[in-house]
Amino acid sequence: MGNNEILSLITRNPAMVLGKEKRYGSLGKGLEANFLVTAGVPGLEITSEEDIRQVYYRGVKVIDRIGEG
Repeated sequence: MGNNEILSLITRNPAMVLGKEKRYGSLGKGLEANFLVTAGVPGLEITSEEDIRQVYYRGVKVIDRIGEG
């Protein structure tokens, strides 16, 4: 499977199972923009919380490790 297919399995599919696909699970107009910026593929390559570089909740950046030095 490609990276995009894997990401869909761990984001869109759980939202559909919960009946929340009109609110969560992907990025698009009218959906909540909750997402991570990572140093790898979530669910496959992320082995530490330090691999999570940014966190966005409802479209607002709440954690930013990229600018840290």
